Amino acid sequence: MPETNLSTSEILKNLWEEKDLASFSMGVSIIESLEPGALGYYESEVKPISKALRKILYDSDENQVTEQLKLLHSKMMLQGGAIIDLWLYLIVKTLRGSDLMKPSVIHFALEVMESGWLDPLPIYEGSIIDAARHHQMLVCLEAVDELKAKASQCITKFYRQLLSREKNSQVWQLAYKGFQKSKGTTLLVTHCHDGFSPYLEKKIASSSMQPAWTFEPEGIPNIERMLVRRPAFPKFVSDKTHHRPVIIMGQVALPEEVIDTKAAALLQMRAEKRPELKKILQKVSTCKATRIRHRQALRALKIPERNIVDASTGKCKRAIVHAFCHYLHGLTNSQGGSLTFCWAAANVGCDTGEMNEYGAHDPSSPLELFAMMDDIDSCFIFQDSVNNACLRQAHNAVNALVLKNDDMDKIAEEFINSVNLNSICDALDT
Repeated sequence: MPETNLSTSEILKNLWEEKDLASFSMGVSIIESLEPGALGYYESEVKPISKALRKILYDSDENQVTEQLKLLHSKMMLQGGAIIDLWLYLIVKTLRGSDLMKPSVIHFALEVMESGWLDPLPIYEGSIIDAARHHQMLVCLEAVDELKAKASQCITKFYRQLLSREKNSQVWQLAYKGFQKSKGTTLLVTHCHDGFSPYLEKKIASSSMQPAWTFEPEGIPNIERMLVRRPAFPKFVSDKTHHRPVIIMGQVALPEEVIDTKAAALLQMRAEKRPELKKILQKVSTCKATRIRHRQALRALKIPERNIVDASTGKCKRAIVHAFCHYLHGLTNSQGGSLTFCWAAANVGCDTGEMNEYGAHDPSSPLELFAMMDDIDSCFIFQDSVNNACLRQAHNAVNALVLKNDDMDKIAEEFINSVNLNSICDALDT
């Protein structure tokens, strides 16, 4: 090769493109011979390496290629910087393009996880690999029977790093300060106004088995109780002693149609006490057959009238959601319970559109819970793929109730349908 006058990066590229173990091993040897500072981007360029690895794994040379990868990893880690992100990207890209049911690939994946190469990063450089793609790969590995146990351990590490209680919550604390400055520090209502969710209250109740005593012969009697002629036969009954911890995972998108219907009813109640508002609503009341006609009727109003309707409707909606936040925060924090809000692949408190924030925080009040629901925009796809058992482990709460968007929809709908609108109306007037 010296006679070819090729650069080191060109030689390596040619070796990777051979896609066989001998060429791959030679490439690793060349990288090992370089000075640490001489290892540039092209020598560690991922695509040709991952293609070579996939072909070698397909040929079932997984044992030898893993040993070569360990040598390459040791050399590359001396570089520091973004190399750790590149390494994770290399492993994920290799596995994504491989047949995860093939024995050689399964063996390789186990070796990779044993080596810690699929552990979470301290910080993810989104331009190289993001946390969502990493998590997606772990979920795929967990679906393989032979990899399930090890992949679950990796997922738990991932959640501990990114989603356990008060992890990465600084970004939220900053966003919350901005929320308070722009939207105030109080809610429109001060309690839940009789709203409740049977679904949540059944799920959150934590049962334990407590002994009750009876004279009826059943099981082994308690001799001490028999001697003093007290009921001595144990009979265990369920005792709901406290509430389970609750973890809200990801996006909370409350059912708009249900809220709209209740808000419209609340608006009519308020209009009965406000002649000006009632007169304006009468103008659009004949056009409520469809949402489209209703919007057209609103657009036909004068701008000051339209502003009054918009402001009043918005206030009614917020009041109902505020009452829901009082209920959810109050219930989850009663009887020894707790509430943690997690966000993943999220945009927090701003309109950048970058869905790359991960974290968790216990809202300190109904106001902060409302702010989190209003200001955190999480990825539904990530939420759906979350492993509840691993998330509970990461939070050291094996009996925690994990609520995702479908659960929140059901809970919110039950609450909104039961809330006392007359009570809210009086509160808003006060």
